[in-house]
Amino acid sequence: MTHSTKLAPFKIPATELHAFGEFSLPQAPHVTVFERIDAIPQQFFRVQRNLTQLENLVTQITVPFEFMLFVGKLSVGYYLQVGIIGEENYPTSVVSAYASGQSDDNHQVKIVYGRRWLIEESTPSSEVLQTALLAVQKAREHELREKLSIIFNTQEQQGTPFNSHQDAPLMRHVKRELQSRLSETISDQVSRLRFDGHRFSVTRTTPVSPTQTAFELDFDIPAHGRPEFSRRYPEFAHQTLLVVCDPLQANQFLHRVVEAMLTQSQRYTCENTRFSGFPRFGSQINAVSLARFSYQTRRPAEVSAVFHQHFKRMSQQVDGDKVPSINANELGAQQRAKLALSGVQQGHLPYDYEQEKAEAPKTKLSAQSGILSG
Repeated sequence: MTHSTKLAPFKIPATELHAFGEFSLPQAPHVTVFERIDAIPQQFFRVQRNLTQLENLVTQITVPFEFMLFVGKLSVGYYLQVGIIGEENYPTSVVSAYASGQSDDNHQVKIVYGRRWLIEESTPSSEVLQTALLAVQKAREHELREKLSIIFNTQEQQGTPFNSHQDAPLMRHVKRELQSRLSETISDQVSRLRFDGHRFSVTRTTPVSPTQTAFELDFDIPAHGRPEFSRRYPEFAHQTLLVVCDPLQANQFLHRVVEAMLTQSQRYTCENTRFSGFPRFGSQINAVSLARFSYQTRRPAEVSAVFHQHFKRMSQQVDGDKVPSINANELGAQQRAKLALSGVQQGHLPYDYEQEKAEAPKTKLSAQSGILSG
């Protein structure tokens, strides 16, 4: 008769994260994950990182081909930045290019850069990975918004209503026109809509409630253009957009179209952002198993007094380093008023904040804007 022997869990060395600038706290406890892995969870590591270690970390992050990741040093912490490789979103017309003596370079490959994302000195590698994903998603969103246009008059002139460069201060002065109701039907709006010059078509409509209808939209791409479209927009290749809205609200429909496109794009970047080849954000991750993983990594069997002291001190320092100061002038007054109205009792209050209950000015919270005013 044979007896099976249960193997001891494989121990992950704490030194594995040293190359990323992360070091386990004294007497940090271990956990057993799925009965086969023994490790110190990342939340029990302190971060003491230099630029080289951040570069080591980012080399393990892969993103969709049209994006590049850059990192650099700031006066406080570091930054992560996305480079976007592609073509000009707002091409110069051939006529104006000839008039200025320039060549038509609309189809030449170019690189542009997104904003810098702060990486605090205490940011663990898992959160750096999340920052990289968010930076790529926002960079992709920026590009897609500039590709969605609407024909707004009989002269076939087009504008990009959802681009990120709209003049918000000026928009306040034309709110009557901008908030006017569309009198046309959804069918009319579909005929006006373009994505990178391509039309849309509604392939199916399905009522899902008395006030909601599901619209299935396809991109009208000629056969010879499909390979290029699939290369530039893989998230939409062979895909149907599903838009759910009130069938009588044409303006709502247009907003739901861009939301559906961004949701599909975000799923694409999630599936194609990996850490050391692992699909951290992929939909193939078993959510139930992930819940079990989260539970197991947060419940070590034993915790020493020495570790507890170090962990408490580290947590307080990390939280304390994030605390801002109350601003001056009107912004500071708004901050003080909101803190007073909210009755905040716990957490780290902003520096320079003094709760003056007796002398606090009467304030009200605007129901429409949500802005505190005196």
